[in-house]
Amino acid sequence: MKKLITLCVFFVFTSSLFPCSRIMWVGNNGYVLVGRNIDWFEDMKVNAWIFPRGIERDGLASGNSIKWTSKYGSISSTVYEKGPIEAINEKGLGAAVLYLSESDFGKRDENRPGLSLYVWTQFIVDNFATVDEAVNYLQNNDLQIIELKIVNDIPGLVHMALGDPSGDNAIIEYLNGKITIHHGKEFQIMTNDPSYDKQLAYMKNFDVFGGAKPLPGSHEPDDRFVRAAYYTAHLPLNPANNNEAIAGVRSVLKNVAQPYGTSDPKRPNVSHTFLSTIMDLTNNIYYLDFARKSGLLWIKLNDIDFSKGASVKKLDLINNPDYTGNVTEKFVPSEQLKSMISK
Repeated sequence: MKKLITLCVFFVFTSSLFPCSRIMWVGNNGYVLVGRNIDWFEDMKVNAWIFPRGIERDGLASGNSIKWTSKYGSISSTVYEKGPIEAINEKGLGAAVLYLSESDFGKRDENRPGLSLYVWTQFIVDNFATVDEAVNYLQNNDLQIIELKIVNDIPGLVHMALGDPSGDNAIIEYLNGKITIHHGKEFQIMTNDPSYDKQLAYMKNFDVFGGAKPLPGSHEPDDRFVRAAYYTAHLPLNPANNNEAIAGVRSVLKNVAQPYGTSDPKRPNVSHTFLSTIMDLTNNIYYLDFARKSGLLWIKLNDIDFSKGASVKKLDLINNPDYTGNVTEKFVPSEQLKSMISK
């Protein structure tokens, strides 16, 4: 039981755009997979982008905005054509944001370099190869994340999950204006509210983690957290092949998914699941599984030219809803995403 609790502690990727559930599974044969449900009360207009190395970027803050040039190429999934909800870079570092209503990034202080929520995820995958690198930077640099309105005046209140091919994880939350980081291979599960420390305390109420209550079944974020932790810990550690490993992660995602008809626009952290994703951090493959599609589609990062000067490319999933299978070659050259360019 002690080993089970350790395996189940927690990890992630979503934004106030993104109530969701997120898991990491690590198999004995080297597979490291990150699965995530994206739950929202309406179509979030998801597209996928290829961003090569060498792109000059800006933190989109009104004053003292951080600037950088991307060190690594990446695949990013954007929502509402505004910014990435999650991304994976060529080194296998995956980042995602999920809704957390308790988030508090603090009042803007222009003495601190600023970074808009629109580009927080992109900043991470552009600059770091591992979770450890990203965590060290965030702990030693006074970067301020800038909250914004995402859609329908809903504030951008999120926490972030990071994972890499070693199985390392980090959960990054801003509470009362200060950063809190849970860093380690044990932090494999994440949903939404409440904050991570409260999720861990809540989990101990259930008999599968030493408490008295049976495994919970509601669609509330804390109950999804408990179920995701329990079922992820029970996945077979020696799948026969990659397809079997993917199937195992998909089965857990389905158990914590929410059906259509359960959405509440006033509580975006309790909405139907319209998209599930899996990041294969071992083989650098990114899977997308839309609830209204008949099959998976996937992108092979190892088949992409991420070299400096290569084209930015876009996969238009809004106007091509029937894409399935390997869509790596279906990306087309595109201008930069306008909302991620400094005015």
